[in-house]
Amino acid sequence: MAGMNPDEGGMMDMEGAPMDHSAMNHEAMPAMDHSAMSEMQHDAMPMAAAPEGLRAALDAYLAIQTALASDELAGIAKQARALDTAVAKLGETPIEGDPHFWHTHADDLTAIRTNAQALADADDLAAARLAFGRLSAPFVGIVEA
Repeated sequence: MAGMNPDEGGMMDMEGAPMDHSAMNHEAMPAMDHSAMSEMQHDAMPMAAAPEGLRAALDAYLAIQTALASDELAGIAKQARALDTAVAKLGETPIEGDPHFWHTHADDLTAIRTNAQALADADDLAAARLAFGRLSAPFVGIVEA
């Protein structure tokens, strides 16, 4: 079945083989409207059990996703800085029942924060999409953990 390969952090095709998107020309792709899906995902998340600060991180992440899907660069830098700040605070928030959670996810936190900063500094959509893509897998990993 197509989907994420949790061992490699990449997408899998219907036969379970890794998908290679590196040669795709994303600039030639038509803009897709993900806003309805993003709002549904956002509203469906059980935030009561989530660590404090996760909503701020999700809000910023989804705002960036929506802007990029609309080929908009405006506002992304502000949201990327908000994501970076929220993730930094998350990393300082103890997780009940798992005192070593953030230690075991330190590489993910670093990848998210490094790429959020690169996203905030992006001068064009290609650079913004690259940084967003690089922070997405570790961010989703933390949200799903």
